[in-house]
Formats: sequence, structure tokens, C-alpha cells
Amino acid sequence: MSVPPALRPLLETHGRRRLLVDANLLLLYFVGSVARRLIRSHPRLSGYSEDEFQLLAQIIQHFQTRGKIFTTPHILTEITNLSDKLHGPDRQQFFLLVANQTALLEERFEPSHNLSGSDIFAIHGLTDAAITSLARK
Repeated sequence: MSVPPALRPLLETHGRRRLLVDANLLLLYFVGSVARRLIRSHPRLSGYSEDEFQLLAQIIQHFQTRGKIFTTPHILTEITNLSDKLHGPDRQQFFLLVANQTALLEERFEPSHNLSGSDIFAIHGLTDAAITSLARK
């Protein structure tokens, strides 16, 4: 998969850093990887296009080859909970993909009792507080 010319400067500048993908985008990546047709029918993803999925996939694959993608248990919990709109073989394939891909992610955990004391938690909730905490580190 070749990188679009518009994306090259971004990856040249930031491509050696680490990547943390929020729950909605990670859901887009996993659902689109199962079947692109599901992007438009999933209520949480209907605002995204197949082209946006393709761009996200290229960014993720760039960082994946360098072993620098982080996640949190909170993000993974959100995406599996949001998979409730998938059914049958699509849902099974989604969980199989998530299981395989989590082996490629570096998962960082921060106890909820630490996160719940932050200002971010009071405004945006647990997952965003975990993302902010990880980003600061």
C-alpha cells in the first residue's frame, strides 16, 4: 500500500514517534478491515468514508511496522462494546481481528482510581482520561 503524497510530510515529521488511536478511529480501522461495506451501516461510523478508512489504515500500518502503536484497556473495551452493531460472521471476524491485532499493540494501563481524580475525567470520562494520561507520559 503506497502512502499518498499528502501524507508523506506528516509521516516524515512524526513517523518515528508513537501512535495512540482513539476508540472511534480504532473501531473504524477494525470494522473497515473486516468489511468496508460495514462502515456506512455502523451507526458510530456512518460519518466516515472508505477513503478515510484507507488513509487511517495506511497511517496505522506505517506505525505498526515500527512497533509503536499504543492503546489502553479502556479503548479496547470501548471498541468491543461498540461492536454490538455487528452480527453473525462479521462480528466473529471482528473479534478474531481484534484478538490478532492486540498482539501488535503496546497496552498501557493506568488504574481507574488514579484517572478518576483528573479534570479530564470529570469532563470527558474514563477513556479520555486514560488517553490524556498516556499522552502526557
